[in-house]
Amino acid sequence: MRRTVLFGLMGVLCLGLWTSAAPALASEAGERELEATLIHRQLVLKSVQSYSRARKVWQPLREQGARVRVVNLWAKPCLPCLAELPELRALAAEWKQRSSRAVQFLFIADPPDQTPPEEVVRFWASPYADGLARSCPQVEDVKSVAHNGVPSCLLTVPDEDPARSAADDLLRSLKGTEVRPLTLLLDEQGIIRQVFAGSIKGKRVQVSEAIERLLQVSGGPKRTLAGR
Repeated sequence: MRRTVLFGLMGVLCLGLWTSAAPALASEAGERELEATLIHRQLVLKSVQSYSRARKVWQPLREQGARVRVVNLWAKPCLPCLAELPELRALAAEWKQRSSRAVQFLFIADPPDQTPPEEVVRFWASPYADGLARSCPQVEDVKSVAHNGVPSCLLTVPDEDPARSAADDLLRSLKGTEVRPLTLLLDEQGIIRQVFAGSIKGKRVQVSEAIERLLQVSGGPKRTLAGR
């Protein structure tokens, strides 16, 4: 898999994020470099399509007028992307219950060549991750199963319609970085206000706090974080 990055330092970060066996190689310095590159940029979502599970068709992305959008970029071959999906499911469910209209979650398969549309649909319906079999006991809310005779993890994906980038304009708006997973917090204008490079597994409270802060800046009422 390609590891196209902007700076030499990002090569270390990308290697850590794409290699499930060595996520610790994602340095804090590399994350800060990526954040400095992307922060305050407009994220272009014109080519993004969402799959309606009810109608079983791909359609242009419909914005919901949310004050905060949480955009998660993933790819099927990226094992850290798959490992964080159960935690992202819990995060999205929490915010849907707390503030269904104010926060929108988008789970976008990107780059386009990594996960074709039919594979996005198939995976969202049957989220088997063969490469995670050895770490199934450590992954939240999964079952260790045999898929086509191969030891696999059956993950729980977010209860949201999946999306995919149908062209390269999303990648271009990210200055070509293919670091995955990548979670971005956008304001109402689609401006990137916070960057979470790498898996958010174990960082759910941290991401919730960031959403909370962005809601307050956008004029939303102050809420108390669950469990705090």
